[in-house]
Amino acid sequence: MIGNVTLTARGLAWLDPAISAGPLQVTARLPLGDDRILRPLVRINAESLIVPSVALTVRRLGADVRVEFDPADGRFALLSVEATADFLTAAGIRLESPVVRLAPRPLPRVAVELVTTLAGLPLALSGTADLSAQTASVDFAAGFGDAHLDLIGARIGRDVRSWIDFPRPVAITAAHADFAAGWRWSRVTARLTIPIINAYRVPLTDGRVALDLTPDRWSAPEAFARIGENYARGSYEHDPATHRYRFLLAGRLRPVEIAGWFSGNWWTEFFTPFVFVDAPPPASVEVAGRWGRNTGGESRVIVAAAVTDADIRTARFDYARARLFIRPHYIEALELYGTQGPGSLRGTFARSLDPRTREWLRFDFNAVADAINLSLAEKIFGQAATEILSPFAFSAPPKLRLSGRLDSANAPGGARQSIDLAGETETEFRFKDFPVDRLAFEAKLRDDDLTVDRLDLGFAGGTATGRARVSGIGPARRVGFDCALKDASLGRAIAVLENFTAKNRGSPPPSANRFLAEQSTVRLNLAASAEGPYDDPYGYHGEGNATLEGSSLGEVRMLGLLSELFRFTSLRFTAARTNFKIDGHRLLFTDVGVTGANSAITASGSYALDRRILDFKAKVFPFQESNLLLKNLVGAVLTPFSNAFEVKLTGPLDQPAWSFVMGPTNFLRNLAPAPGPAQLFPLPSPPQK
Repeated sequence: MIGNVTLTARGLAWLDPAISAGPLQVTARLPLGDDRILRPLVRINAESLIVPSVALTVRRLGADVRVEFDPADGRFALLSVEATADFLTAAGIRLESPVVRLAPRPLPRVAVELVTTLAGLPLALSGTADLSAQTASVDFAAGFGDAHLDLIGARIGRDVRSWIDFPRPVAITAAHADFAAGWRWSRVTARLTIPIINAYRVPLTDGRVALDLTPDRWSAPEAFARIGENYARGSYEHDPATHRYRFLLAGRLRPVEIAGWFSGNWWTEFFTPFVFVDAPPPASVEVAGRWGRNTGGESRVIVAAAVTDADIRTARFDYARARLFIRPHYIEALELYGTQGPGSLRGTFARSLDPRTREWLRFDFNAVADAINLSLAEKIFGQAATEILSPFAFSAPPKLRLSGRLDSANAPGGARQSIDLAGETETEFRFKDFPVDRLAFEAKLRDDDLTVDRLDLGFAGGTATGRARVSGIGPARRVGFDCALKDASLGRAIAVLENFTAKNRGSPPPSANRFLAEQSTVRLNLAASAEGPYDDPYGYHGEGNATLEGSSLGEVRMLGLLSELFRFTSLRFTAARTNFKIDGHRLLFTDVGVTGANSAITASGSYALDRRILDFKAKVFPFQESNLLLKNLVGAVLTPFSNAFEVKLTGPLDQPAWSFVMGPTNFLRNLAPAPGPAQLFPLPSPPQK
């Protein structure tokens, strides 16, 4: 026999836990008069069901409850519950048209299945719950969209969609959630497929993400997305309490494409000069900061990229690699490396900006250029490098080391500069268009003072070494130097100086061999030390010495003219030495000695640098072997004879003139008998008749 029982009530209340329902109708169908175990179906319909302890509200509830009853011992057990409703709300979350299936495992543990719509998108889950401990473990799949972000924002008190939104729904698969006591969620893991996401003003497409969320930490240990032709894979970390975040990405990226993640224009301004011709460069990026607070130094970026065919601030490289640390007001290149042909450029720099004006305050740099065109360094490091390198010209790219610090006029201590510079080249080099054969140097610039501590260069086939200092500013700017030139070709040195002077004056190149052939074997050694005003080449004062050696010394035009005066012998000069003083526009030669196999000259005089005029007196000893003691020896023994050949050398350097001070006629007069009184006092001639 089957019995049907129907119970209706306007309401039902349960005290612990508090549950209320109604209006309510309960229908049960069960066999009567049978001592077998009974499994009746109980159907419950209620307009509402409210459980305040979990903020649960159900409207238009319909539930089929299957139970098991043993008449023999009165044992009762719940087998399953299948319920539907128009909607269900719990803890502020609304489920539309939910279908729920419950099965004890045993009570108070239950297995749960749910199919519903959440925020307009489908949700399906299955799991287990402990009704006594109020805990649960759930697997689920769902769609996710902007309405879900609104729910999250309401819970955390933030407008999440100001940071992130989904123009198209996200598919959530392989998801799992754990709920701790009191139904508080403790962990959620899931995989997401994201057609498009606007991540803080940067649109990402084709996204795939693995999520691992806890109340204290939101993490995406695996992520992939595209930004136009860029793509990246990596991870994401987020602190929900502070909204601090961290991306770790690797892929291909044009940095300007993520400019929306950074407040202001600083990111765009920095990366706009980086042009990648063929494709976005392979890069890895760390981006960290605080959503909504990416100013004031709270965001940072570390980016590493390597690319072929790169254009950086118009400097074209065959290959370039960079690693940068970036904050809104601070940019540091932890590594810069580029190649162009056989050359390379390697360095670092750090630039600090004023947070208010965006003007630069400080620039620290360190660079090594090895056989690379220095115009690339100027383009990358800007005006500072241009000012330092502009006087230099190289026939082949040199090896150059440059490091230092620049402070702008906006810095707390005002404009300052501290730069160390060193370089070397084995090919022709020009400084302000003055040519040398090779160069190695080390220099320091401290504000307005430039010190060249080491200078080693090749000039006219010889070696020049020295040091120099430029100090002061404006009219008070001065230059001091010590230098030595060894074993240079006198002919080549004269040719270089003549051509350099003519070019600076805008004159045509001088005729060849005016003083000495470039191929001459005469070698020059010179040492000088002087100081003077920076802008006045005729204001220096100092001293020096020089020596000339070579069998062709007599070919020097000023000396060779003597052969025309003394045709009765061949003057074979082989060595010369002099001490001199630098006295403004004049060179004062206090002691000049020229010696040879059979002749010698001692001289003193001056040379006017500005007028190029000589004024020398010389004594010529043309008749016997000479050496460094000749001046004293011949001067003592042959004084009357040597005086006969005392001459003057005057006139312009390119047209010198020799004249006798005491010539041969005066010498013969000195040898004649002394005149008598009549000769000394001649009588007047008698008158003519």
